[in-house]
Amino acid sequence: MYFCSQIAEHRIMNNQDDYQINRHLHINTMLVGNEQEKILIIDDLAQTPNTLVAYAAQENGFDIHKGPCNFYPGLKLKAPTKYSDNLMPVIKKIIATHYDEISPDWEMHKAECAMSLITIEPENLRVVQTTPHFDTANPYQFAVLLYLCNENHGGTAFYRHKATGYETIRRNIRKEFEDIYFKEIETSSRPKAYFTESDDYFEKIGIVNPRFNRMVIYRSCLLHAAHIQPSSVNPDPRTGRLTINSFVAFQEN
Repeated sequence: MYFCSQIAEHRIMNNQDDYQINRHLHINTMLVGNEQEKILIIDDLAQTPNTLVAYAAQENGFDIHKGPCNFYPGLKLKAPTKYSDNLMPVIKKIIATHYDEISPDWEMHKAECAMSLITIEPENLRVVQTTPHFDTANPYQFAVLLYLCNENHGGTAFYRHKATGYETIRRNIRKEFEDIYFKEIETSSRPKAYFTESDDYFEKIGIVNPRFNRMVIYRSCLLHAAHIQPSSVNPDPRTGRLTINSFVAFQEN
């Protein structure tokens, strides 16, 4: 739901070594909800994370793209290609190792990596931006999110839909969930606010707190929302809620 096809392209040249991934990564796992869905947390991912922040903060970076970006409540910028090239083989091995049903022999496809910055004030949110969401009903697609902000910004929280009990929205239940979900948002008066804690419709089942240079990996079909704090609405990549968002999908050969 939050993928943007119009991502501003940065034209600053950088050294290839600026975007290396640390070779020895410690991976923590977290299980959430009744479904015990696995989430991976990796600290100290990039060797030089400040280089990524500097890339985002270059003149004419996020300013290139000021228009709406589908459902994402902010701005997007194409991440350095070399970062994506270095990351993908590492991510493929990690996911295949930690998710039993994924074979390392399967083909992995990726969407364009995007740097993301929260800039929309709560009073300007669309209704669907005030609830948890899922990105796809494909259980073999994963969100790969790198925080380039400090602990003062919100992380990523995960939720259960109370009316159905669903935590992951897969193909066989998508229509049932969406029929109920859209009826709920049409008939309820939702506050103009970023969704964080539980309400009458969704229950929070877990959260990954932000940390600079921390990566979180989770299935894109898991109900989730950015846990936005008031200070997170900030157009400055150096002090705002800067992240790099990637989506990868596996397909059996």
